[in-house]
Amino acid sequence: MVSKVGPILAPPLNMLSVYHWAIPISVVSSFTIISGALGLLLPETRNKELPETASDAEGNRYASSKQANLVQLRTPSSKP
Repeated sequence: MVSKVGPILAPPLNMLSVYHWAIPISVVSSFTIISGALGLLLPETRNKELPETASDAEGNRYASSKQANLVQLRTPSSKP
């Protein structure tokens, strides 16, 4: 549903270029910056150091799934 917002806002934003050419660019850019900042608040990325290289990212790919498995192993089972 959110993907429909861009095509809806594009014509009115284009009309704002009559006042100044930088208005549409700054509005669209601000959406990008705000969404990136909000992405840092997600539980998966909050208070965690992000990888700097591709090899760091590949190394972290399996770490989160291993950590989830450990949490599942540590929780008490409801089975007798």
